[in-house]
Amino acid sequence: MASGRSRTVVGSFIGTGASLTISKVGFKPHSLDLFNQDDPAIGKHVEGMATGVGMKQKGATTGAAITGIVLTDTGFTIGADTDLNVDSERTWFVAHE
Repeated sequence: MASGRSRTVVGSFIGTGASLTISKVGFKPHSLDLFNQDDPAIGKHVEGMATGVGMKQKGATTGAAITGIVLTDTGFTIGADTDLNVDSERTWFVAHE
């Protein structure tokens, strides 16, 4: 937030089922929201949470950890998560600076 103004970037990716780095955000997010549109699941990671950890929910289930979520200088990496990085499924993200 060098400009003094926070930024928000909305985008999506097609899951691979394997670790995937999204660098098109253009900054290191302080907060990240994830939404799988094909098999509804949501996830959240905020700066300060342990590296590789986030929280997710799918349907009426209780919360669970996101697999391998890491904030990077230009976006984020998500591991082989079975709900938010599913092969051939679209996941939307909202990244906040």
